[in-house]
Amino acid sequence: MKIAFYLKSIFLPNGILSYGIELGKFLKNNGWDIEFLIDDPSCKVDSVEGIPVYSLSSRLDLIRFIRLVRYVKTKKPDVLISHIHARNPIIAFLKFLHVGKKTKLVAFFHLPPKRWNTFKSFVLSKFDGIVAVSDNVLESLKRLTGRDDIVLLRNPFNFDLICELAEKKLPSHLEYLFLSKKVVLYAGRFEDQKGVEDLIDIFYIVKKKVKDAILVLVGNGSKEGLLKKKIKDLGIEEHVMFIKPEKNIFRYMKRAGVFAFPSYYESLGRVVLESLFLGTPVVAYASDGDHVNILSQFNLVVPPGDIEGFAERIVDILYKEESFNFKDFDYSKYDIKEIGENFMVYCNHLLERVEEISAF
Repeated sequence: MKIAFYLKSIFLPNGILSYGIELGKFLKNNGWDIEFLIDDPSCKVDSVEGIPVYSLSSRLDLIRFIRLVRYVKTKKPDVLISHIHARNPIIAFLKFLHVGKKTKLVAFFHLPPKRWNTFKSFVLSKFDGIVAVSDNVLESLKRLTGRDDIVLLRNPFNFDLICELAEKKLPSHLEYLFLSKKVVLYAGRFEDQKGVEDLIDIFYIVKKKVKDAILVLVGNGSKEGLLKKKIKDLGIEEHVMFIKPEKNIFRYMKRAGVFAFPSYYESLGRVVLESLFLGTPVVAYASDGDHVNILSQFNLVVPPGDIEGFAERIVDILYKEESFNFKDFDYSKYDIKEIGENFMVYCNHLLERVEEISAF
């Protein structure tokens, strides 16, 4: 079976790309033909993680659409999966042109829709399937669309690989830093959604109470310049370290004292589950993501915008060195093998190769 994942970019590490890579590799290892269809015009690579890449490579929407039509006509994917909500109307238009009649269109939703209208309902009615990647997204989509055929396929994780990568050593100066300091870690994009500006204020409070605390920020984004200015204005430059994004963030997670996750909205913060699996506590805002339900069991969430409360919870963990038993959580429902197998059943169901679909 040939599956095409329509992604925005392969250069910006994020949960959507991680989802596509994990699922794509599993399907490829099980003999399926997988390809990443990339919208980013700057993409010039031929493959990522062993998965072929086909770039639409144009800054003009019309040219990209023409190339999308050509792709579907020539490559004839059995299933075209959209991970880009903004492109769903364009993909739905393939139905009107009768392009790829046998190609099934599936829309993946990684976040609950912020707004809904008749147009969006019409667009989604042209898709053969809808997938939600978390419980809160599933409930939101059911309520807004009225469709009862939406499938839940949670974020997939390769936990064996996470453990293996976490054991890799850091550069010697970073190994010493993580051993000698109480590290507050953040890994992700520097954007408004992620609450990174709040994190600087949070750490400023933490630093007053935990003298050997240091903030390590792994990532990049449009807010990087603003963050550096704020750090300088607060006079804490010597206690904050920026590290460029990299694939193996797990070696940082395993060595950190606490992982800070002040995101204002998510479906499931992948880094939250990864950090907990490695035994590192996470403090987060009580947004509507599924990770909040997990962290609430350990009293690790605070109200959104509660900078003082967030800082106090970090201080409690660093100063009192609380012990948590994160191993009791059931990680199996996020395991790539189970999710990958369910996805294969779902695709076969869409193509009418089986009569019934199992409940995921």
